[in-house]
Amino acid sequence: MSSQISVRRIEPIDFELWDEFVATNDGTLFITSRWRQVINAGYGQGGEFAIFGAFHRHRLIGGVCGLERRRFGSKTLVTPLLTPYSGFLLSRDLINSPLVPELEQGQQPEISSAQTATGGDTASTAATIAALAKALSVYRMQAFQCPPAFHHSRAVAGLGYNISPRLTLEIDLRLSEEQLWSRFAGNVRRNIKKAGRGNYAVTDRWDSAKAYDLLGGTFSRRQQKNPVSQQLFDAVTSHRCLAGMRRIYSAWKGDHLHAYIVALEFDKTVYYALAAADDEALKAGLPSLLIWDLLRDYKASGFETFDFVGANTQSIVRFKEGFAPRPQPYLQCLRFASPHMRMAHGFWRWLRSR
Repeated sequence: MSSQISVRRIEPIDFELWDEFVATNDGTLFITSRWRQVINAGYGQGGEFAIFGAFHRHRLIGGVCGLERRRFGSKTLVTPLLTPYSGFLLSRDLINSPLVPELEQGQQPEISSAQTATGGDTASTAATIAALAKALSVYRMQAFQCPPAFHHSRAVAGLGYNISPRLTLEIDLRLSEEQLWSRFAGNVRRNIKKAGRGNYAVTDRWDSAKAYDLLGGTFSRRQQKNPVSQQLFDAVTSHRCLAGMRRIYSAWKGDHLHAYIVALEFDKTVYYALAAADDEALKAGLPSLLIWDLLRDYKASGFETFDFVGANTQSIVRFKEGFAPRPQPYLQCLRFASPHMRMAHGFWRWLRSR
């Protein structure tokens, strides 16, 4: 008997189904329809967050998402800014599912025996990924940072994607406060105590203009241009669809904003979404104090994991490592339709870092 997998775009009528799928298969906030609203508001006419679902006999078994936009004169699908994860997600049931498609010539890409026999990929998972990849062939470039729950590197690599293992950093909020504190590096504990003695008011007070300027200053210290637009910044920090899923920790002295953290929550996980601090705040240890306040608050609220969402700058990695997080792997997946697209992408990344 032949089993077919169909792929189609997830439309508003499907959002409830998709979000339930994400929640029950270890997905993240950043591939939900809520995040789609945030990204669409933040990018405006500059792109659209697209979600594609893979269905077997009307049952949703997998999906892929990213920012759909034109780059270098071609359609691309990529992970948006301020979005830790996008890309592929599969149903957990596929590993032991009775669904083993007999791939039909001309309807599904061929799956090699190596793909199905290694890397934990069954014929079902490999066929689902292949169907999704075929649907994405209209995009000349694809660049995803897949959720940690997606670990099917062998099947994806066999379809022409370049795979790079990455690490995010997580803190286990199920530990007691004493256990968390004892694991911190000595300089982190000293900074928390020092900042606590400072004359700063730590609240949820928010001023978008001042916060955005502070973010720009953070990039300027590293001699980098701020890639985040005010529109995208406001969407992440203020969009009403994230009400009840966002907490702000800000440190003020009078009317001067010195540091802040914007945290987002989904299921039992908290994400370190945005943070910035001025020179005075760094010297006073305020970032460490804000993180400690955040960890205690979310622990008391019953959350289980704090995701630092990794870092690309060595100084930020060292700062985060001071809180003794555990490494959690995830996959970066890249696919280019031609060597020219690869070169254009590399040149664009170089320009953005200037």
